[in-house]
Amino acid sequence: MGLTVLRQQLYSVHHNSNEVYIHSTTEPFIRLQHPQLRGLKWPRGIAASERHGYVFITDWYQTFRGRLWRATEDIEQVRRSVSLHFA
Repeated sequence: MGLTVLRQQLYSVHHNSNEVYIHSTTEPFIRLQHPQLRGLKWPRGIAASERHGYVFITDWYQTFRGRLWRATEDIEQVRRSVSLHFA
């Protein structure tokens, strides 16, 4: 599971889920949306770049194989940026 904040929105990912949960950062922390990322298997972490307006998600979809996803803040434009392979 992971959490990050970008432009007044709280993003979270959970193990074994392809959904990204987006909440407001002010009380009562209303869920704004929870889009699904097709192909996302085992999200492990999430980070954001305020400067570029991107959310980055790490995904360990196989043993010793991972991906880094890059998405716009509304999760509309998603790209698997990098594949990571470990031996």
